[in-house]
Amino acid sequence: MTVSQPLRRPVKQLLRALSRHLPRALEGEIEPLHKGRVATRRLREILPLCACEVPGGLANRALRRVRRLGKVLGDVREIDVSIGVAEEIIQAGSFDTAAGRCLQQHLQDQRQEQRERMLDRLSSLNVCKLERDLADVARVLGIRQQTGGWVQMLAVRMDRRSAGVQRAIGEAGSLYVSDRVHRVRIAIKKLRYTLELARDTGKARTREAVRELKETQKVLGRLHDLEVLGRLIQDLTVSTDDADD
Repeated sequence: MTVSQPLRRPVKQLLRALSRHLPRALEGEIEPLHKGRVATRRLREILPLCACEVPGGLANRALRRVRRLGKVLGDVREIDVSIGVAEEIIQAGSFDTAAGRCLQQHLQDQRQEQRERMLDRLSSLNVCKLERDLADVARVLGIRQQTGGWVQMLAVRMDRRSAGVQRAIGEAGSLYVSDRVHRVRIAIKKLRYTLELARDTGKARTREAVRELKETQKVLGRLHDLEVLGRLIQDLTVSTDDADD
């Protein structure tokens, strides 16, 4: 008797999310791009588990394509966040009117540049093949009896992600260094996705831990967003000074 494979449902859900959000993201919509990128991050957590159950390197091939897609979407997403943060600051009256308009135009120009670069890079990444690979992974998960290897891999990854958070916090130290704090945020995000996967597959009760990680991630994410915006403002200042010369 074939035992129902708990990984199949989340893989199908993430495939549907990519298929739904990616076309709208490529048309320039902000929220679908964000949701599409989140789907790639979640797929990066689940596909190594699928590789324990799916033969022939299919899951690993899908993982390589997912990583490339997430990287391509990342630069535009950072600009989108910076535009939102800048609008908040401008509305709060922290910029004079002329400076605010100049910053907004600079950010929109940067977004257009990054978006053109994204579309160019996506031309070499066949998204249809990625969707086909993910559909094949889900199909194979549905017809093969699970080995249980994925459960062991999940436990290993939970331990590894937890250790990664502890290590990143230790390396961050007591003084604020943006790169180190950002690494803490990334480690927390990876642990959160792994714990959510454990929860969704019924292998661990992680709801409270996930909630606390989300709160911490939100605070560190805000710091990172301000850092990114600060660098963009610095680029604008440098380019303006060069133009004056």
